[in-house]
Amino acid sequence: MAEIALNPLRESIRTTLALRAGSVPDARATAEAAAATWRRVDLQLAPVIGARGLTVLFSRALHQTSAVFPWLAGGVDREGSADPLHSVMACLAGQPAAAAAEASYALLLTFAELLATLIGGSLTERLLAPVWTAPSLPSYRETDAGILIGDPVRDYEGLLGGRPMQTIAPAAVEDAKLR
Repeated sequence: MAEIALNPLRESIRTTLALRAGSVPDARATAEAAAATWRRVDLQLAPVIGARGLTVLFSRALHQTSAVFPWLAGGVDREGSADPLHSVMACLAGQPAAAAAEASYALLLTFAELLATLIGGSLTERLLAPVWTAPSLPSYRETDAGILIGDPVRDYEGLLGGRPMQTIAPAAVEDAKLR
């Protein structure tokens, strides 16, 4: 198996799920946190491995994780006509919160490990790093015109929510001042 830093990865996945689930998560909040995380995985990886590649890796991770959590794959349509992620999220929502959290964690970890076997640990870490971190803009400032000055922003949730953003790299601003 490709080498990826498992301890930091494990901690990142647990922290991400816990933060997205809220302070007192129930199974539904845990399922929603997992779904939000999977949407970010999709946004990060679809341009690289394609939708079909994501589906295959997700299905394989689900198959492996179901050995420990058999109920996880219970609602997934074996013929592939239903959205497997939607079915898994429904299964998570129907479990006790602790079981849903552990299964979500195990599924994401298994997926990341499988991806690392295919593309290597270093590339896996770089591609999935934005998934595990909450989007923040502490190093940005907004001009009077509403333009964010800073490094390029990847605020997928903001874009999906209809909040378009413009960004200008600091170097471009400095170049403009010199002209």
